[in-house]
Amino acid sequence: MKFSRWVGNFAAVLLVLAAGSAFAQQAPVVGRDYTQLNPPQSTDSGNKIEVIEFFWYGCPHCYHLEPALKAWLKKKPADVEFRPVPGTFGAPQWEPLTRTYYALDAMGLADFLDFDLTVVRGIAYYTGTVFELFDAKGQFRAICGGGRYDNLLSSLGGVDLPAVGFGMGDVVLGELLKDRGLAPPLPAPIDVLVAGITEQDLPHVLQVTHELRDGGIRVEYALSLQPVGKQLKLADAREARFAVLIGPDDRAKEEVVIKDLRTKEQTSLPASSVAEELKRRLNT
Repeated sequence: MKFSRWVGNFAAVLLVLAAGSAFAQQAPVVGRDYTQLNPPQSTDSGNKIEVIEFFWYGCPHCYHLEPALKAWLKKKPADVEFRPVPGTFGAPQWEPLTRTYYALDAMGLADFLDFDLTVVRGIAYYTGTVFELFDAKGQFRAICGGGRYDNLLSSLGGVDLPAVGFGMGDVVLGELLKDRGLAPPLPAPIDVLVAGITEQDLPHVLQVTHELRDGGIRVEYALSLQPVGKQLKLADAREARFAVLIGPDDRAKEEVVIKDLRTKEQTSLPASSVAEELKRRLNT
C-alpha cells in the first residue's frame, strides 16, 4: 500500500507483512487495521511505496514475525522501500538496544542485525546489551560474543569505567576464511633461526632472539632442545636466510656464529654486533 496514502497501526503493519499468518489471508479493514491519512503525507522515499516496521525489542510477536518478514524482504518489489524503526514504548530498559540500533544504522550496518531473544551470555558481569557475531550464511557457530559491562573494571581493582568487550577464537574464523577462499598463505618465511647447542645455551638464545626482534628481524628458535641438524632443518622449512648458532665455546668468547643458509658459509663475530650485521646482510 502507498504509505503516502495509508499508514498502518503497529499491529497492522506487522501482521500484513506476515504472509503466512491467518490475518494475511484477509483484506485489511480501514479504521480497524490501518488509518487513512487525509491529506496524504510525503515520504522519504520519493515515489516509492514506503513500508515502515515499528518494532519493540521486548515484543515476542516482533521476534516471531522476523522469519516471515525476512522472507517477504527477499521478494520485495523494486518500488518498495522498507524501513524498520525501533521504539521503547515507554520501557526504559529497552532504550540501550534502541540506541545501539540507531548507532549501527548510522554506520550503515543495520542490515546485518538480527534481534534474537534467545541469545544469553552466561557470564554474570554483563549489565547491558549482549551480542554474538555469525557469518552471513549462517554456516558456522558464533565467531565471537560479548556485551556491555558497567562494573567489571572497578570490580577487578581498576577504574570505574563502563566498557564493551568481546571474546573470540581463531578456530571458527579460520574455518570461515578457508570456506570463503580468503585464508592467508602459510606463515611468511623468517629471516633468521637462532639455534642453541646445549640446554645451557637457551638463555643466550632467548637474549639474541629478543635483540633481533627488537631490530625488526623475523626470528624463530626451537621451543625444545633439539640436535643442531634438526634445528637447521626447521630453518630450511621456514625458508630462513641465516642461522645464528650459539654453543658453549661461543659463549665463552662472547661470540656467535652466523651461517648463510644459501652459501653455507659461516662467520664468527661478537654477540653484541649480531643484530647490526644481520640487518646489513638482509638488506644487500
